[in-house]
Formats: sequence, C-alpha cells, structure tokens
Amino acid sequence: MNTITTEPKAILNLRKYYKDCLQSHESSYSCSLIAAILSNIIDNEITAKNISFAIIYEKAGNYVCMDGIGSESTVQERPIDSIEKGVQYFKNTEDKKNQLVSTCNYHRLIGSWLDENNEVRGKIYYSFCIYGFDEIQTIYINSFEEAYYEWTKEIIPQVANSLVEYKEIGKKRKNIINKICKRTEIIFEEKMLNFYGIDLNIITDISGSYYEGAKCNSALVFKIGSSRPKGVFFSEKDHVEVKKENIKNLRKILEMCQGNQFILVERDSNLKWLAKGLCDNIFDTNDILFRITDHMFWEMQIGNRFSVCYKYGKYKISQATKKLKEFKEIYNKAFCKKANHYLENVFDLAMAQPHGTCIIILDNGAVKGEINRLLASSSGIAVTPEIQIPKRFILGITSIDGAVIMDSCGKCYAIGTILDGSAEIVGERAHGARHNSVMRYIKTKHNEGIKGIGIIFSEDRTIKLISTEDDWEAPEHECE
Repeated sequence: MNTITTEPKAILNLRKYYKDCLQSHESSYSCSLIAAILSNIIDNEITAKNISFAIIYEKAGNYVCMDGIGSESTVQERPIDSIEKGVQYFKNTEDKKNQLVSTCNYHRLIGSWLDENNEVRGKIYYSFCIYGFDEIQTIYINSFEEAYYEWTKEIIPQVANSLVEYKEIGKKRKNIINKICKRTEIIFEEKMLNFYGIDLNIITDISGSYYEGAKCNSALVFKIGSSRPKGVFFSEKDHVEVKKENIKNLRKILEMCQGNQFILVERDSNLKWLAKGLCDNIFDTNDILFRITDHMFWEMQIGNRFSVCYKYGKYKISQATKKLKEFKEIYNKAFCKKANHYLENVFDLAMAQPHGTCIIILDNGAVKGEINRLLASSSGIAVTPEIQIPKRFILGITSIDGAVIMDSCGKCYAIGTILDGSAEIVGERAHGARHNSVMRYIKTKHNEGIKGIGIIFSEDRTIKLISTEDDWEAPEHECE
C-alpha cells in the first residue's frame, strides 16, 4: 500500500479527519467511530471483526481507498477500480477471514472535495459492511446507517474544502457518538411507525406504568401472520385501541398475562391496532412480540428472534442468537462434545434474567470435589439429588447472588455459590465484581487442569463467556 504525501489541502484534511476522528488508537485494535457507536447500541461486545469501513475519494478519474491506519501519522491507502469493486473487496475478505455473512452492506456518496481554486475535483464516498447480526435486526442497523449518513453528508464537505484547515478534528468524538445514537433512535421509531403502524413510545409508557403498585411483567403480540391464536377473547365493544389515551386500560388487561401468555393485538379495517384477548399458543414468524420484563424495560421479538430491547431510555440490539452460537462453540472446544438441548435452553432462559447472573459448567469428574470444597470454604446451597433443573425454575435459581454450578451434562450441583480463586488477573472495572470473580475462578481451574466454562449474564444485557481453554497469554487475560 502506498501513501501519497504530496496532496492538495482538501485531501490532507480528509486524511487527518479519517485518522483522528473516524479511527482511533484507544484500544488494541483500530476502533472506528462506527465501532464506537455500535458498542453503545448492541448488548454484547463488538470487535474489529464485526466491521469493515473505508472512505473512498475520486482523483483524476481514479479511486483511492483509505481503509486503515498505517502509523501514528499516516493512513493506509490503495487504488481501486470502482466503488463496487471496493465494496466487493471488503465483503470477500471479511467473509473468508471470519466465516460470517455480511447482513448490511453500504456505499454512499457523501460529498466532493475542492481544489485550491475552490473547484470540485472529485467525489467522496464511504463504504462499510457490518457482520454477524441476525437478519431481522437490520431495521435498527439501517436506522443507524441513515443517521450516520446524515452526519457524514453534513460534515465531510466541510472537511474536504481546501480553503479551510480543519483544526477541531477528533475533539468532539463523544458528542458525535451521542448525536448519531439519538438520531438512530428517532429514525428507528419512525420506521416502526411507518412500516407497522406501531408507536414504540406507547410500549415504553406501558412499561413505565403500575397496576395497584405492581410493575408490568407481561407481553403483547401484534398479529401480522395469518394463523389464528387460541385463547380468551373480549367482546367487540371491549376491544382496546393501542393509543396513548388507553395506556391505563392496556396496563390493566396486561395484568392478566401469566407465564408465556400474551395480549393479542390485531388491526381492524381502519388499520387501528386493537387489543382483543388473552392467548398462550406460539405465534407466527412474522408476528411482533413486545415482552415487558421490568419497569421501563421491554424487548421486541419478531418470530422466534430477538430484535431490539429498550432499557431505561436507551435502545439496544439484542444478539441472543449470536451468543448462543458462541456458547455452543466454546462448550465444544472445552469438553470435546456438543452441548445438549437442555444446556441450550438454560442459556436461553438465563438471558432473560433481569438482575444478571452467572453459570459455571465444570467437567463431570471434577464438579463434586469443587462443590464440596467451595461450600465448605464459602457459601452456597447444595442441590440434592443433582438433577437437570426443570426449565420453569431456571429464572428462580439464577435470581440470587452467586453462581449456579453444573456439570457438562447440565446436572445442577449448587446455587448461590461464592467463587474463589488464587490466580492473578488484571481486573476489568467496567465489568464489575461478578465478571472478575468468574474470570479469576476459571483461570484458577485452567492452572489446575480442570476443564470448565464461566458464563456471565450482566444486568445491561451483555453476555461474556470465559473458558479454561482460552488463550490466557492474550492481552485480555494478562496477569498482573
């Protein structure tokens, strides 16, 4: 890759802006502004492997692509034949490297650069791909991309002007992130209203409402599929329209829901959404479910896939499917066998725990000795006999402090267990005591030759998996 050093001021400005604002040296990998924004709107960690981003500018009929940082003072550049080939290059490279299918590919014209005579000399584009998201989540990713496009279209022409030296480059990065995140939320709400006629503010208001002092813990299903659910239906005169004026009444009927039951919402001939009854059977893949799990906390699910959750004023993209896949891969590596369906169900159910929890899975031959040692030296509750806990009790046993300890078949040996460990680690303040205690414990088991996995489900909906088979020499596992 060649870096051109003699350039018009417009291109120097653009390169400096790319390096100091759109990219960053804050972490071990090149953290782009896009990655920084996505880290604020997804419920799990994001790495450089999830994103491929570049700015492409036109010069004398050719295209030059900025697609990475070469050093503290330069940006890597390479010539490409066309915008389309640039996009295809990213897609092919990332697909082969990460075995992930890109669900969102974008390339946009964002402005032009001017020469010293203030004349247009070439166009500027951006191109990026976002990998590893469920297809159904693209409605929020698309909203983010539109907000990002609006911002770049506004700012890039100011940067790429040879008559102006851009001096404030990179100083307002946090404000940029907040601005784009807020705009993303607005666009997403507009899309839901325009595509489905669903006002998300009503769902939020319901989640913040009480009924006789109780918080809402219920679900609504907006019927889009063709199947007819079974349940208890209201008379036509008692249908409740989903609108702000009826929030109190909607909150009241939601109190009927128990377990997996939900209030069915259907459209009438005037396209108004009406709450029509209480149902409990499986809904269609196109139906939209809103599950309210706590005060000002709800999740939107389309079919069997989670899409977006809302918690305390912020939207998050839920990546439950991706994390379940990661769990199965890590389990296979640790125990040299596939996780059974019961363990997959436990993982799914634990993700719904609003208070956060942790689960330790240990090799069958070592788990009894570990339980005896841990319960003798700290605290916890032994489970007798050791069984696969019925699924309806999983939320309950994961609701108290301490770890749930299972063997590799899913038999539970103890709950509420306080973990120990002698291994030295560099604690991560951002993750808190639960994360660091699991990390210390699993590293100790690694040192002792015991195979195991630690799964941390945090209150902010992030999920972290730690295995005795991890590379403990890597920077994220560096010892003090």
